[in-house]
Amino acid sequence: MTPQQQFAEEIMSGWAPEKLRAPGLRVESLNPQHKQPSTKPRVLNPTRFLCRSEVRKFLLHEAARTRAHKFTRVSEETLIEINEHIRACLVSYVRRLPSKGKTI
Repeated sequence: MTPQQQFAEEIMSGWAPEKLRAPGLRVESLNPQHKQPSTKPRVLNPTRFLCRSEVRKFLLHEAARTRAHKFTRVSEETLIEINEHIRACLVSYVRRLPSKGKTI
């Protein structure tokens, strides 16, 4: 067995000295049933400060109570804009805190 074949077997078995491992190396399995973990990028939630369903309910209820026209939907842009207003309020609140203490 050549050194290259031996190295390939070590890589396939999952063992290789740290200095020989290439960073980010993905080794394909010879087993056709073996699935590689997906490496999809994480999708960031554009409205992480909101409970979207509750905000939608509140907006539609408030619109029905105060407006003559009946609204039936809330757009994604509206939710993102409200999320940004909440984020700005939170940042402003933290900046106004005194510099002493441990609890917000």
